[in-house]
Amino acid sequence: MTIIKSLTQLREMISKALSGQTNFSKTFRSFFIEAMELFLTIPNRINFLQMGRFGRSSEQRFRMNFRKKFDWISFNRTLVQEGKPNRRAIAIDPSYISKSGKKTPGVGYFWSGCASAVK
Repeated sequence: MTIIKSLTQLREMISKALSGQTNFSKTFRSFFIEAMELFLTIPNRINFLQMGRFGRSSEQRFRMNFRKKFDWISFNRTLVQEGKPNRRAIAIDPSYISKSGKKTPGVGYFWSGCASAVK
């Protein structure tokens, strides 16, 4: 019951944030709301096949709509302004940061208890 209430609140928040952007059709708005719901509910890896499997729309619809340009900055700004002013959070996705090779600090080093030093 709580999950359904939370998803309903999510739909309302996204609808309000999208209402400020007039260049989207009704079908894109319904797609976008469904995609955001799926991002929060799919348990494992999220790709178009999984979205088609768990969602109400086909895999092809997700592929076609994700090709369209979308102004994430204005959407996020509107979404934050619509929320409660004392309950805001900022998060980033660091998945674009290189995590292997020479760019990762500490790779190739380990702590040696016998020598009491990094080797």
